[in-house]
Amino acid sequence: MKTKKNLKMAILLVAVCLVVIAGTVLADVRGYGTIHPNFTVSSDLNSSGGWANTGVKQPGPNYRPQAKCELQNAAGQQISANANWGSYGAASAYASCPNSTGSSTLRFWATHTQWVGNQAHYWYETRYQ
Repeated sequence: MKTKKNLKMAILLVAVCLVVIAGTVLADVRGYGTIHPNFTVSSDLNSSGGWANTGVKQPGPNYRPQAKCELQNAAGQQISANANWGSYGAASAYASCPNSTGSSTLRFWATHTQWVGNQAHYWYETRYQ
């Protein structure tokens, strides 16, 4: 009986630790919107700046990827912005926003637009450093 109780307590402790670790690692990234099943989205932010990529798993004439990004300092001033409007049939669209000011506290926004025919699906990401 005591062994079962200790095992349950150990499992609970591991679960709590995993939630804390995942929350710490993922706390700087927030995303919302829709990702179409034929698209992939990725982005990253570090001291050099940020980038956004919208990829198409199976490119074709009905699929158009777009990527936009904006980088700001802690005061909300724009450091850089970029967009890749993509084209139908392209495999991906990549946009890069360099940190040309050397700011250490950064805010990064990315918009991944996924066109399927004439219908757009949007995925928005926000990152902080």
